[in-house]
Parts: sequence; C-alpha cells; structure tokens
Amino acid sequence: MSPKPKKRYNMHSGMRRKHPSIKWPFLGHLIGLPSSVLFGIWILMVLSFAAAYFLLSSFGNAAGHGITSLPAIDDLWTRFGDALYFSIVTATTVGYGDLTPLGFSKALAGGEAVLGFLILAILISKFVSHKQEIALYNVHKLAFQNAFFKTREGFYIVRRDCDAVAAHAKTHRALGDKSWSNLCIAYQKGQTLLEGILDFYDDFDWYNIDILRERLLLESVGRTLDRFAALLDELDCERIAWRKHEESVMELQNFAQLGKEVLQQWKRLSPHRQGKSFARLVQSFEKLAQRA
Repeated sequence: MSPKPKKRYNMHSGMRRKHPSIKWPFLGHLIGLPSSVLFGIWILMVLSFAAAYFLLSSFGNAAGHGITSLPAIDDLWTRFGDALYFSIVTATTVGYGDLTPLGFSKALAGGEAVLGFLILAILISKFVSHKQEIALYNVHKLAFQNAFFKTREGFYIVRRDCDAVAAHAKTHRALGDKSWSNLCIAYQKGQTLLEGILDFYDDFDWYNIDILRERLLLESVGRTLDRFAALLDELDCERIAWRKHEESVMELQNFAQLGKEVLQQWKRLSPHRQGKSFARLVQSFEKLAQRA
C-alpha cells in the first residue's frame, strides 16, 4: 500500500486563538491574549478599582459606600495609596482585613476579586504551558535528530549489505541462500526507510527539516539507488540469474514502486524546492523498475 500523508497541525501560529470548546466568547478571547497583554489588563484593572475606591471614600462615604479608615486620612496621596493597597490585596484575593468595604464598595470588591483571580489564573496557566511547550520542543528536537541519524544510518547499512552481496557474487560467481536472504532484507529495509522519510514533514511546525538535512536525505536515497544498480550490474556480469529469484525480484519491484509514490508526496511536502534532485531520483527509480 502507498503511504498516506498525515494531517499536519499548526500549534504555534502567531495568530490569537479562540477556544471553540469555551461557550463564553469573552473568556475564550481572554485566554487567547498574550501574557504581556493580560498582565497589562490586570494592572489597569487594579488602578481602575483603586480610583473607584478612592472616589467612593472621598465623596460617597457619607452614604456608607466607601472603605473604612480611608475618609479619616486628610492627605489625598496617602488616601489613594491605601485605596491602591486595598485594590491589590482584593485582586490577589489575599484580604488582610485591615481595610473593609462598605455599601457599594462591597460589590466592587467582589467583582474585582473574581476578575483578578481569573486573570491571574490564566497568567499562571500560560507560564506553566510555556514551560511545557519548551520541554516538548526539546524532546521533539532530540527525537527528530535521532530519527534523522538512524534513517541515514539505515540507508548506509543497506548499501553495505549490497556491497557484501556483490562481493560474494564476484568471489563465488553464485549466491547462496544467505546472500539471497540478505538481498531481500536489503530491499525490505529500503522500503521501510522510504516510508519513514515522510514522517520528517509531520512535525506540528515545531522543528522543521532544514534544506541541508533534506539534501542529505536525498543524497542517501540516491546513493542507495546507485548501489542497487551497481549490484544488479555485478550480478549480470557474473551471469547470475537474479531475475529468476522470484522473492528478491518481487521485493525489488515493491521498492521501486514505493519509491516513486513516496517521491511524489515527498516533493509535495518539501518547502525547499529541490526539484532537480527529485527529478534525478524519479529517473533512477524508473530505471530500477524497468530492470525489475
């Protein structure tokens, strides 16, 4: 079966994201704001409520809507400082109890406590989420590099197995059961490695394969195809009827067919415009398929 490209997700878009699972649009928009904007909103909220407490204590205390102890302070800056202090301890839900709201100030204090706690909770969750994303990025980067190394190493092992089969054919002018088995395994290993190449482009946009690594992958596939062709040339030179060995021919045909299908998807997923390199590989796979 031909490998199917996996659906790619963008987890690091620069756009603000609204969460469709949240029924309240305001809350969804608030969660989608950057941390710096949220902190600015929190500061603005604290200052606004402090101004409201200051005004209520200055002009509404006669009606019982101010903050206790504030009306008795004659200095306006000291009074505003105490109002700001009360706003901060209310927004952080600390509430020492040295200052208490009266009348309408109770409603303001309750609303500020809920809103301040909500914004702080979102800020903390964003900081924790950011740390988790950094850790996941590092894990993904290490996994990517390890998979890339193993893929190139796998193609090298396939080429080495081809050299071993060619050397055996040149020395003995025949292939034994072990050599035929090694040849089939080399074709099968090549198929597995080809399928794995597409996984380098299914990366959630966290760690994209760069142009240098893509060139190295293309080079590894090209060298492996050349080594397969050289092996078949050696078998023909030694007059070994490799086309009569049904299992190895079938695996070679599967490798060539899979290679052409993977190349089509690989070229479509690649952002690096390696058109000439892909064209050369297509020709090599076509030649290999014709020989099979």
